[in-house]
Amino acid sequence: MQNKDLTPEKSTTTIIEEDSEDKDLILERYKVLEELASTRFSTVYKAFDSKMQRLVAIKMIDNSSKATTWAKREAHLSAQLNNPNICTIYEYEETDEGHFLIMEYLEGLTLRDVLDYCKTLSLDETLTIGKEISLALESAHINDIIHKDIKPENVMLLQEGRIKIMDFGTGRLLGHAKEAQKTLIGTPSYMSPEQVNKERLDDRTDQFSLAVVLYEMIAGHTPFEGKTTRTTILKVQNSRAQRLDKIDDEVNEKLAEVINKALSKKADERYDSVIDFRYKLERAHPTSSSADEVVSSLVERCTDTFERPKKEKTATIYGLATDFVGRIYVTNYRILKRVLATTLIAGSGYLLFTTIGQSYSLIVMAALAGLALFFQAIGLLALGSIASIALGLAGYILPALILFGFSLVWFWFFKKKNKFDIAFSLIAPILALVNLQVLFPIFTGLAFTPARAAFVLVLGAFETLIFTAVWQQSPGLFSDVMSLSQLIIWPVAGVFISALMRKKTLARAVVAVSASFVFLLVAYVAIGAVKNESFELALQSASLSLIITMLVLPLIPYDYLESEKS
Repeated sequence: MQNKDLTPEKSTTTIIEEDSEDKDLILERYKVLEELASTRFSTVYKAFDSKMQRLVAIKMIDNSSKATTWAKREAHLSAQLNNPNICTIYEYEETDEGHFLIMEYLEGLTLRDVLDYCKTLSLDETLTIGKEISLALESAHINDIIHKDIKPENVMLLQEGRIKIMDFGTGRLLGHAKEAQKTLIGTPSYMSPEQVNKERLDDRTDQFSLAVVLYEMIAGHTPFEGKTTRTTILKVQNSRAQRLDKIDDEVNEKLAEVINKALSKKADERYDSVIDFRYKLERAHPTSSSADEVVSSLVERCTDTFERPKKEKTATIYGLATDFVGRIYVTNYRILKRVLATTLIAGSGYLLFTTIGQSYSLIVMAALAGLALFFQAIGLLALGSIASIALGLAGYILPALILFGFSLVWFWFFKKKNKFDIAFSLIAPILALVNLQVLFPIFTGLAFTPARAAFVLVLGAFETLIFTAVWQQSPGLFSDVMSLSQLIIWPVAGVFISALMRKKTLARAVVAVSASFVFLLVAYVAIGAVKNESFELALQSASLSLIITMLVLPLIPYDYLESEKS
């Protein structure tokens, strides 16, 4: 349906010899000139219609293919449309050899070709193309037809300066589209949330897809990209698109708001129609550019050196592993968080109670595990009470009373807000017990936002002070220079990692963790010098922590975490 060889010498008409062999003809009138594209469902040919003396594109689908249903639907829907921005269907034939969709031959490039070459387009180019696409969609919607697969591959930019929408094969009449879908058909990156959820659809699903295409033309990527189909769908369902005015300084706040509104998760929160969307776009960023000039200039610019890159996604062991971990996380993360919190609460209670009475430690651990599993806030209150008793028995009466009072105040006023954060902070004293406390600010920074990371790290440092005092029976609760210093160095390292990990990728994680490790190592060595502790001990602890971290980092499902971020 397209031809990328747009040299001026090539004539737009073709004369076929009268003695052409019949075997080269399709339906006894179409002379095949070349194959344009091929998929497992169909093959598209460039052909010459000997009867009407014109070039056509022919999509041939094997009789055994399910795509025959789509081709028939495309023919029937397109036959109801008469718009200069929609590819014209001339004829549809069913024979023993296959199904044939005869359509207008379009000479130019797809919008995908243009974006592969240009990466991004100017605002004038973007909004001009967007206006032409919306005009085509308006015509379809007026006729109660939705496209359902608006994407750059289905938008054709012609050499003479026009734009055509192609492939209504997945489209539906509006009445039928309001029925719940049984199967997921389309391209996940451009689907609306209601489409990926297989819910009832209306014309606002095309509005969402158009907004995604506009976003990609400006930003150079879709707002909901994932390494796998599953992560992409999760992002479409859950993630908020980053505002375009935060990506491109040329995008004004009003234009960013208009596009973000069209990307709303709920159809009722979008514009009432594509017409309304187009009107808002024109108001937000007026442009006087002519569609003919913009499109023809783009086609000429991209055709000069165009060679479409082949993008083949191949599954790797690393990709499969992270996807497996991600699937487990995203489908069970509430259970995993509760199990982790329960383990930390019960384990901390056991470690604290060993200082009170060894024979009762296992009973306390079992009781705390039962409480934390079903009543997490009560489990944390019970742990705070045990810690207060342990502190009191260690001789710290006033700190014990303060800790118990803090536990009661938290339980009474804030127990619904930060249960997991407090439970997670219990990792700190446990890691300190095995001399791997460097890991705590690292993984806290990776797991939480900067504000939450700071809270968890300060709390973890205080808990380390308390546990150290109880375990070591030290003469003064605040005499441990190492534990006191962690009140400062942990939040600094963790917040730095968290801030750098606002966009969650492996590369960012490696850079953030490496820089933080250097800072923590220098800090601990300096503190060790104050305490006259050996440099070798600090280096050994940091090295082991670094090895553990670098083994864990590649297995973190960054795509899934990014999709859950909002």
